Amino acid sequence: MEVASASVSRKIKEMDTSLCLFITSADGGSQFFLGAGESVSLDVAAFVRNNKILGIRGGGRKDWVSGRTQKDNLDLWVKELQLYFEA
Repeated sequence: MEVASASVSRKIKEMDTSLCLFITSADGGSQFFLGAGESVSLDVAAFVRNNKILGIRGGGRKDWVSGRTQKDNLDLWVKELQLYFEA
């Protein structure tokens, strides 16, 4: 998981206008990292707190969150992120 965390961190530094999501299967669910680049004004911690569909448990900062999720379907995550941040 340290390699995944470092990869997400590196990617959002390289592409400071991006969101980067990493999900991997784990016992009884999946683990995730979600990072926002420096130029992104979205609050990913608020997304984690407010999303009820993905079964998220976790938290972090405005620009970086990690935790566990019951849903590891990437298309569903993308849809939920779009719905939340376009609202």
